[in-house]
Amino acid sequence: MDRESVSSTGRALAWLILLGAVYTGLLGVGSQRWTVARYGMAGLALAGLLWLVAVRVERSLDWQDATAKVLKVTPRPFSGTTARCELTLTMPSWHMLSPVTVVDYHVPWTKWPEVGASLPVKVDRRNRGRVRVLWEQVTTADESLPSHLHPGVRYDDLYDDNFLEEPGPAPWRIEPEPPPAPGRQES
Repeated sequence: MDRESVSSTGRALAWLILLGAVYTGLLGVGSQRWTVARYGMAGLALAGLLWLVAVRVERSLDWQDATAKVLKVTPRPFSGTTARCELTLTMPSWHMLSPVTVVDYHVPWTKWPEVGASLPVKVDRRNRGRVRVLWEQVTTADESLPSHLHPGVRYDDLYDDNFLEEPGPAPWRIEPEPPPAPGRQES
């Protein structure tokens, strides 16, 4: 059952309870039976509560996963584990090119985004301005390394980059020996 059908069923049921409560309340007041009138008042409260629940279900958030591109971000703080971050995001996959500003007060310092980075987000389908960044799914530079590599080692220093030196002779090439000089005989 989707949200719209739950909401319309709840509203219809609230109307029926409201009609029954009004009838019961008026019957109790007209016949001066106050116990019956109290049941009518309780029915009014129940109908109102059911109406509010139906409206809340209809207006509840409908989140969908998306990817957002960072257009602008506040600078990373110098220390701490989490900090306040103000992001300006756009979601081209949603054809939503107008930027959305997201303020998050608990951004992990190690996962601080750069301008141009792609972030996993959740977007409300009914209100596209309501965006939540999924920081637990953001990968850091150390997390993106393969598991057999140690994050503390710089692997680009392990390779020799002296490609400007003069290379030696190729090991697969055999140089022929020069012929002997004329007039000399070898013994």
